[in-house]
Amino acid sequence: MSEETMTHPACQVCGRRLLPGERPTSYLTRDGSDAVVCELCKPRAEAAGWLRPEEADSHRAAGGAPDRRRPRGSMLGGILARRPAVPGGEDRADVVSSPAAPTGRPPSTPPGDETAGTTIPAALVAFNFSDHRRTVAGLSRTLGPPRASALAISAASGDPAVRLTVAWELTWYQWEVSQGSRGPEVRESGKGETIDQLRAPDRTWNLMVDSDGTLQQRAAA
Repeated sequence: MSEETMTHPACQVCGRRLLPGERPTSYLTRDGSDAVVCELCKPRAEAAGWLRPEEADSHRAAGGAPDRRRPRGSMLGGILARRPAVPGGEDRADVVSSPAAPTGRPPSTPPGDETAGTTIPAALVAFNFSDHRRTVAGLSRTLGPPRASALAISAASGDPAVRLTVAWELTWYQWEVSQGSRGPEVRESGKGETIDQLRAPDRTWNLMVDSDGTLQQRAAA
C-alpha cells in the first residue's frame, strides 16, 4: 500500500480520495468488513445498514448480534436521494441559512435567448441544481465555511461563460458554466490546494455560500 493511500484513503461509498484535513469515519459493512467513509457519504452508509465500530461493540456487549439497519434502497438508487442533515450555527458572515435546497432540473433557456445560460445569475441557478452543490456542502461540514466567486469569462469556443470558484484553506475547486444545447451546463474545470494558486480575479469573493452548498450573489454595497 502506498504512503499516499495510507495518508489519504478513498471513501468506500463514492470512491473519492479524501483531501488533507478531511476526517474519515470508520464503519463496519453488513458483511463485517471495515470501511472508510467521507463526511458527505455518512448518511448513505448508515442508510445501507453500515454501523460504527462502537455501535457494533455495544450490541455484542449486550449479548446480541449487531442490529443492522434496514437499507433504504440501493446504494445507487434510493440512498443517493437522501440529503445529509445541514448543521446549524455557522459563524461566518458569508454563510447563510437556506430553507430548502433546489430540487428537480434547472429552468431551460427560453427560446430565442441562447445567451441566458452564460450570465452569472443563470450560472448560479445551474450550479445550485447540480450535484456539485452537494460536494460543496459535504466539504464545508469537514473543512469549514468556504469563500466563493463568480467571474465572467470566454469559453474555449469563444462564447461567453462563467467560472465559479469555491475555496477553503486546504483546497479549492472551480467549475465552468457555459451554454449547451439544452441550457447552461456545469463542469469541473480545476482544483488545487492553496488559495494563492488562484488568479486575482477569482479571489474577489463576490458570492455567499449557503449551508447546503448553494451559491448566491452578494447584495450590491
